[in-house]
Amino acid sequence: MKYTKKYFKSGNNKLRYFEFGVGKPVLFLHGGGISALTYKNILELLAEKYLVIAPDLPCFGESTCPESTDEYFAIMDKFTKHLGFEKLAVIGHSIGGVVALHLAAGNSNIRRLVLVDAVGIAQDVSGAKFLNELLLKKTLHDFVLYKNFRALLMVGRDVARNSINRIFQWRKIIAIMQDLLTRDFIDFDKIDARTLILWGRQDELFPKNSAEIFHEKIKRSKLKFETSNHDGCLFNPKKFSSDIIDWLELNHY
Repeated sequence: MKYTKKYFKSGNNKLRYFEFGVGKPVLFLHGGGISALTYKNILELLAEKYLVIAPDLPCFGESTCPESTDEYFAIMDKFTKHLGFEKLAVIGHSIGGVVALHLAAGNSNIRRLVLVDAVGIAQDVSGAKFLNELLLKKTLHDFVLYKNFRALLMVGRDVARNSINRIFQWRKIIAIMQDLLTRDFIDFDKIDARTLILWGRQDELFPKNSAEIFHEKIKRSKLKFETSNHDGCLFNPKKFSSDIIDWLELNHY
């Protein structure tokens, strides 16, 4: 499927983003360490029904890296307003999930929200343990659960490429990512969007109780556990896109 590449600028910051398909707008926010096009398979499937806008989040892909978490969120606020849609659905995976939460709490035009194995509940684990689960345990599960060596190589390539391209910015990136991972999202009462929470039962990074907290705190939410791990939407895009499209249609979007 063809897509359009565009850029958004705000002061010294720049976001690269892609548009797939036509129809009602859906903003897709990817996970950390990779870029929007790592999710190309699921973006194309969603684009069979919707106009999908997929930015490289700040610090990843070809987007610049801000100086602080507050600036990180401010860039995404400005970008979402720049898009100018009166009604918008937002999907966020992992780090993209906490960005989606922030956007939904501050923008009444966001009518539907999908959180996929999302950041937003502080994790009380050591940095060493988290890295072990991220780099070793999750990678092993990716291979064992999906047996898709080609997809695993693609994800590994994108992680390596982003790491090499940002080698002189990693101290700043790690500081922002640690802040996002270790702070609790608190503005649940400001979220009015109908919300779908999709969570892998075998998520190595964020346990099931994180999903249950989201479900308890977000007033109009549905929780669905998947037979997957943290990377389920990357390795089983047909299942996840189908679940998301079905829910959006059921909820009149």
